[in-house]
Amino acid sequence: MHITRASKSSFSLLKLMQLVSPSLPVGSYAYSQGLEYAIDAGWVSNEEETCNWIDAILSTSFKSTDLAIFRKCYIAWEDKDSPSVHLWNTQLIACRETKEFELEEKQLGYALKKLLMEIESDCLLDVETEWTFVALFSCVAEYWNIDLRESMLGFTHAWVENQIAAAIKLVPLGQVAGQRLMQNLQNSIESAVEESFQIADEEIGISLPGLAIASSLHETQYSRLFRS
Repeated sequence: MHITRASKSSFSLLKLMQLVSPSLPVGSYAYSQGLEYAIDAGWVSNEEETCNWIDAILSTSFKSTDLAIFRKCYIAWEDKDSPSVHLWNTQLIACRETKEFELEEKQLGYALKKLLMEIESDCLLDVETEWTFVALFSCVAEYWNIDLRESMLGFTHAWVENQIAAAIKLVPLGQVAGQRLMQNLQNSIESAVEESFQIADEEIGISLPGLAIASSLHETQYSRLFRS
């Protein structure tokens, strides 16, 4: 069957939608990434504060760590550069400041690896490695010929969507408020992706002390819905 340029573009879009779908069986919905403690402590108590919390993380640590390393991994997968893939995979684990954050990264990576071994086993360079979620998401995006920027936009959108979903349950917020949040954060998503291309290697790994504290304290929080 002849595949036109338009149909190739449509196919990549469909594959990206598959990859960022909340139904992807990796369990990302189980994590709030410190937001649950922030809400319990009163740091975040309404829609505006939720927007500010997500935007602050997105424009600093997520942009300079997750997105910057995503780009590095994607290019390394594209070049079949196994040493670089492993280097940035290890670097990302080192950037996770708390036990919760490190376990989340590894557990999501393990779940995605199991899925890929079932549906796309040929895309993995090394099935024995303890892969991060970022490294494997970029791996399958490159393997499915999804454009790098589009992959990063989808990856970031999925992260923001999970944060909003957690806030809807925890603050609590309504579904309409959730849609307003996504609407208000779309420009920030695009900016974070574009700005991440300008981050030099030595700048990768910026963190937020308050976020790390929230994650640490969440580990012993008395009552919680989320794993992190």
